[in-house]
Amino acid sequence: MEVPFTTQIRIGLISLAFSPDLVTPFPGVNRYSVLLAEALAVSGCKIKVVTPRLGTSPPHETWRGIEIVRLRDSKSVFGKLGVLGQLNMPTFELNLLRHPRLFQDVDLIQTDIPLIRLRRSWPRKPLITVVHHVYRAWKGIDLLTVPFGVMYQRAALKQTDAVVAHSASAADDIVKTYGVASGKLRVIHPGVNTAFFHPFGATGEHKPRQEANLVYVGLLETRKGVDDLLPIFARVNIEIPTAQLTIVGTGPRETELRRLCRGLGLSDRVDFRSSLGDEELAGILGNCNVFLFPSRLEGFGLAAAEAMACGRPVVAYDNATNREVIGDAGVLVPEGDLHEFSASVINLILNPSLASEFGDRGRRRVVGRFSWQSAAHHYIELANELMTGT
Repeated sequence: MEVPFTTQIRIGLISLAFSPDLVTPFPGVNRYSVLLAEALAVSGCKIKVVTPRLGTSPPHETWRGIEIVRLRDSKSVFGKLGVLGQLNMPTFELNLLRHPRLFQDVDLIQTDIPLIRLRRSWPRKPLITVVHHVYRAWKGIDLLTVPFGVMYQRAALKQTDAVVAHSASAADDIVKTYGVASGKLRVIHPGVNTAFFHPFGATGEHKPRQEANLVYVGLLETRKGVDDLLPIFARVNIEIPTAQLTIVGTGPRETELRRLCRGLGLSDRVDFRSSLGDEELAGILGNCNVFLFPSRLEGFGLAAAEAMACGRPVVAYDNATNREVIGDAGVLVPEGDLHEFSASVINLILNPSLASEFGDRGRRRVVGRFSWQSAAHHYIELANELMTGT
């Protein structure tokens, strides 16, 4: 007998970040988790979120019908020192396992934190693991964290029933890095709130700036290619002295970026921003001339997709993920080619009609391919398969 498809699923969602009204150290993960949970709830699912506790966040609250439980880990107690050896992951899991009643009433568990003991406590609950991107060492200091993350993730993925990747290229990386069987993998693209991130019209309330305003949004870490941002901008600034760069984000490379900015004499042309709400972020994206995306490793590249949704042209490095997400709706240049990157930015600034053409393409691509309603539907399909064994 055929088992009926249901959207009435009780999901226990474990996430590294879940703060609907706060900016977290993991803005991309936070935005993804919050918007996915909201889309699943709108689709009829009952969502319970368990996440590490940050600062003075309440240990328990309800947001739009979604129950949120926050548990302490080593990072909650020791701050940045708590992530050495990725100690925050096992300490969070140990605290989670001290609360066996948390998931007694759920049908399925989804986690983006590598948890290696979880299966022992809830053996009969289908388990989905979301991998945002693979762990990779870029600097010597990464050896204090990355090998441990790889170890935890590899062990966790052996026990999970399904692995969700945000792109086909990310799925390939997961197979190569962690040895996951391809049959476990499911590619589900994240969505973009295209009603919120949209082109600013000619009504006068928001208009693209007349000067050359460039924007980067994302973590300030090596895998994001942020070390290339200021050399690229310095080349642009030589040709277009009125150009300005807004860098939105925080991370381990921030101090070095600020030092380099002063060394290049660009302090009056570069604005570092952080802790932005969604409305302010949408305003910055919508008012830029070109969005810079020099990232070398992404699971998806949500910031670039949000810029595309705002009708802004994107210049990015040509890698598998960016080809999948951006396609021909942006300018893709060889990785590490600062000359070609800066020349492409200059060309878009000096040719507004070309910039507008790329912006229109980007908007159409995002609207047609990346919606949270579609992402929620694919998650519910996967959940039904796991719960029925089909």
